[in-house]
Amino acid sequence: MIKKAADLTEREKEAFYRASMDEAVRKYGISRSVMRQKIEDDLNRSFNDVSFVKMDPDAQIDAAFLRRAFKEKPSVEDYVVWAATFVTHSDMIEIPDEYL
Repeated sequence: MIKKAADLTEREKEAFYRASMDEAVRKYGISRSVMRQKIEDDLNRSFNDVSFVKMDPDAQIDAAFLRRAFKEKPSVEDYVVWAATFVTHSDMIEIPDEYL
């Protein structure tokens, strides 16, 4: 299924998250729990003003885009959807049918 990111339901966001995590496990050999913890840590640093100013300049640029997109720290699922649109420069998300 291909759909605009802004039109995804919570169930579809969760499906996209699961598909993304499975791909990361296959591609990088990182467990789902480690990947989720890394995302949560990055979100916490990005939305903490003290941590934000101490970030590496490249990470700080990405965090600034994230902070511009979300007024408050998003859920991991919302972040994964946003990151996919940010990287691809497209507002469309593809979710494999087996995850729906």
